[in-house]
Amino acid sequence: MGPFAETVAKTSRLAGQKILVPGNHDRVHPVYRGSEAKKAEWADMYEAAGWTIAPLQIELELRDGTMIDLCHFPRTGDSHGEDRYVEQRPAPSDRWLIHGHVHEAWKINAAQREINVGVDVQGFCPVSLAEVAEMIKTA
Repeated sequence: MGPFAETVAKTSRLAGQKILVPGNHDRVHPVYRGSEAKKAEWADMYEAAGWTIAPLQIELELRDGTMIDLCHFPRTGDSHGEDRYVEQRPAPSDRWLIHGHVHEAWKINAAQREINVGVDVQGFCPVSLAEVAEMIKTA
């Protein structure tokens, strides 16, 4: 998408609240190569563009009271045929997991209680929490 500083600065024009749940391609994630000083510089760029950098795994309560987990990575599965970054994946849980990472491998994995909100399978648009709640209801 071009030089990082220019690209992330362009995201400041996006409407809404921007929360980054870091993944392996995000320069602030532990698996991304770079010194801690450089990662801090990149974090400053995200924040200057209006991003909140979330922890790697978070839990969230939907308006209907449903508790969900968010992480870049699914519990299992990958877009490369073998699970990479196993140590970064969330532990098994009965909660729905909202994630990315698998590109177009699947949209909803009801058996694993996982929803892929990556843009590859979501019409290249963000997914609202209301849409997530509806996907959970209809899965």
